[in-house]
Amino acid sequence: MKPCKKNRWSTKLICIGISLLLITPALASGYLNDDYFFTDTQSPPVTPFSYYDFFDDDSAEQMPWWMHESFSLRFWRPLASLSLHLDFTLWPDSPIGAHAQSALWLVLMLFGAFRFFEMVLSPCAQKWAGLFFSMGLFHTWAAGWIAARHSIMVAAMLVWAMVAMVMWRETKRRKYEVAFLLLFILSLNTSESGVAFLFAAACFGWLNDSPFRQKLRDLTPVLVIGAVYLTAYVVAGYGARGSGLYVTPFDDPVGALQTVPSKMLALMASFSMGLPAMLRVLPKTSQIPVVAGVICLWIWFGALMLSRANRSGAQKELFRWMIPATFLCMLPEMSGLVEGRGSLLSAIFFCGVAAEILTTLFKQPSRMARFWSYAAGGVLTTGLLLLSPLSRVGASFFIYKGSQALVEGGQQSEVNCPSHGRFFLINADPMMSVMAPFILSAHKGNVFESWMQFTISNSPVQITREGENELIVQSDTGVVDSWLKLYRPSDAPMKAGDTVRRAQMTVKVMEVANHLPTKIKVIVPGDMKNTCFLTAEQHRLITIQLPAVGERITVNWQPPTL
Repeated sequence: MKPCKKNRWSTKLICIGISLLLITPALASGYLNDDYFFTDTQSPPVTPFSYYDFFDDDSAEQMPWWMHESFSLRFWRPLASLSLHLDFTLWPDSPIGAHAQSALWLVLMLFGAFRFFEMVLSPCAQKWAGLFFSMGLFHTWAAGWIAARHSIMVAAMLVWAMVAMVMWRETKRRKYEVAFLLLFILSLNTSESGVAFLFAAACFGWLNDSPFRQKLRDLTPVLVIGAVYLTAYVVAGYGARGSGLYVTPFDDPVGALQTVPSKMLALMASFSMGLPAMLRVLPKTSQIPVVAGVICLWIWFGALMLSRANRSGAQKELFRWMIPATFLCMLPEMSGLVEGRGSLLSAIFFCGVAAEILTTLFKQPSRMARFWSYAAGGVLTTGLLLLSPLSRVGASFFIYKGSQALVEGGQQSEVNCPSHGRFFLINADPMMSVMAPFILSAHKGNVFESWMQFTISNSPVQITREGENELIVQSDTGVVDSWLKLYRPSDAPMKAGDTVRRAQMTVKVMEVANHLPTKIKVIVPGDMKNTCFLTAEQHRLITIQLPAVGERITVNWQPPTL
């Protein structure tokens, strides 16, 4: 094999161009899902630094009625929040500026990744690692979804922090130590994913041949900063509580640990084969990324063993710290909906390891070893260079189509609700149900006194009006679906007799099947003349006329069109 030349600027620019090209549809999209929380003019954030304070005790009246009493979703992300505030202040009526800022953070992150690869990898592996990382699925959501700005910002900070840390280890110059510690502090004020640097620094600083005292001295500042941050984070009440999908070690340590293996396997499938890790939380697909992750892990382990004989001393030292760092840096992503966007530092390490393994695989001396090496290398490079970019394009189009569907759902809606009235959503798809009031506020200027998710379902829902302000709601498959888990801990299923009281209504669960309420009784305080029922028809929000006392209506399910 010919020696590889030094990585040129043209190579970097080509990789960046490829990365931007693969997510062009997402960068050209509008607002999506959580973005509407930020654009809502009726209940703007208290400060420019609190955009990610989604739900706390004061938000109970604006949540699904089945929300657990301790539900809270608050994140300490002041710098990311400020960046969003600047977007919505400078260009409030257009998402183009916000997407442009995300693209700039992506470019900054990629330059940092290339610089890091140049510092720690062999010349041949540098090119492959840069290409793998540029084409991977990892940062599609981080760069293409405005609400995920925190992920791309923190990744850019962390990779440059790693660059400064490597420079400090090589030169012991004080300015590099100050630089990586400052970037670490900034990252912790951007996203919880900044904690990943704590694991990366521990692996990098501890798994080397330095004396024990030197290791301890090098790591102490990072450990102190991390400990102060985590303590303050918990004391201030940030994080997720009362949820089955957002499981944090502070709220439910046992539940959090139980989810780690399957989530890590899903991320391995995402890193290696571009398989969306989000399949893990969808019905009927939850085991696909886990099984794929097991297969990918086994193939990578085999490739690692095959390449063992041709490894240099530098590669052995690299693998010693970078392989455990790959897995440990996934941990901050474990508490939420696993997509990979919170594990970008882990993805950088993964691409570095993958590039070194693959470049070493093809140096096998014997014909038989070379055959198995090329077979393993062919499988892995197919996933990294073909399946991953294809999945990335697909995810990018999904973001684009999803944002367009939400715009159409708001702009083309047929809503005729009284101003300052109440409305309940019935049988709308999850995306529309969560975002309906914000979509209507952004596109139609409707003003609502209060709103509540009434049902999410995938089958017809019957509503009988028993009295002037009493309703019976029932469905054979349950009046809520898997989204119940988002707002309730998995170990607290609903049961018959449960009663939920909100200012807008009181709900009593009458019948339950498979932990899902199939029949509920709803009592709305006062009269219902200012109450409006909404549902989604052809992905447009429409008004449903209230049934007369003693009458029943059926609201059919219509799946969303993306």
